[in-house]
Amino acid sequence: KVDITIPTAILSNLADGSSQTLTVTTSDLAGNAATPYQVPFTVDKTGPARPSFVSITSTATDPNPADPFTGVVNPTVVISGQAGQTIVIHGPNGIVDPSNYNVVDNKGIYTITFITNQASGSYQVNLKDANGNENADGPGAQNFFNIDSVPVLYDMPNKRSTALGSTFGNLGVKNSLNGQTFNVPQQPDNTWIDLDGETLTFGLSGSTVIATGQNNLPTMIEASVNGASLKLDPRTGAYTYTPVSNTDRLDTFIVTIRDTSGNQTQLKLVFNSRDTLDRDGIGSISESVLAGLINQSGNATNLLGDLNQDGLPDSQQNSVSTLAWRKVADFQTATDSSTAANTDPTAIICIVVNATAFDPALGYHEFLGGIPRKHGA
Repeated sequence: KVDITIPTAILSNLADGSSQTLTVTTSDLAGNAATPYQVPFTVDKTGPARPSFVSITSTATDPNPADPFTGVVNPTVVISGQAGQTIVIHGPNGIVDPSNYNVVDNKGIYTITFITNQASGSYQVNLKDANGNENADGPGAQNFFNIDSVPVLYDMPNKRSTALGSTFGNLGVKNSLNGQTFNVPQQPDNTWIDLDGETLTFGLSGSTVIATGQNNLPTMIEASVNGASLKLDPRTGAYTYTPVSNTDRLDTFIVTIRDTSGNQTQLKLVFNSRDTLDRDGIGSISESVLAGLINQSGNATNLLGDLNQDGLPDSQQNSVSTLAWRKVADFQTATDSSTAANTDPTAIICIVVNATAFDPALGYHEFLGGIPRKHGA
């Protein structure tokens, strides 16, 4: 028996699936050559199709047992793919020795049962054909699973709001597997359980506990940077940032997320005090009260925008940014044909309070959105 190995450099130049012929010539010690022998072969460089994850055993607290994440260190994993292939598992420490698991192939449904505890991290399950070709890699978590995942922390700008000189927001949690993102759902009580089924706790670098709840567990922690404050609920990830008055600077805080296994990541939260503080000279409390009155009048939608022209939408600041008051005489001047050309055309928002019912004979006018109108017009 003679084993013939074709060098990779030669094989790489041959088309996959093509039929080739190898000519073998042998000779004896005296140099007498035998009749050349033709060995036909087919080039096979393509492995099976990429298999797909089906299921994995999970803990009782797993919020989504159908996803490829688990806190079980010796799970049973099911994948589907081409039948009759060999399983190859690539783990965080290289190829997993087959002695660590058993495989049952039921017409392409592979049940893989780990008989030893496995390290934390991501695992890729491949199929290998008889010629040693493994399936090609691809994007996403199609043939991946994860044991004891590391939570990823992120901010949720869409949940930010600004009022009374503070910015309110909420942190979020996600997991990633081979470039595919899996969002961690927030529980009905606003706490977080990761995709392994572990409770998550938020932290804040340099913080102190300022409030506790049941079993003396922290319900609010606070850190200070150059006088600016960040308060954080370690259970929900809700935060409140309060800058120092009359400043225009960046304040940075380090927040963390940690699961019960000790896996932890951190996030740098950066706030611009200018985005939070009021810059139009009207106090935040006054603006909030006025905003409430405007909402009651049903005109809030028409007032959204950038009223004080500072380049920041009012939705990201206080609800009312510019308010101007005018006397009735100003309205009359603005609508007088002889003086209207001399008035400032810039639109103003005006609230007029009349002590008595309107009398058309008096000819009072009001300014709405910069457009002079008469009552009843």
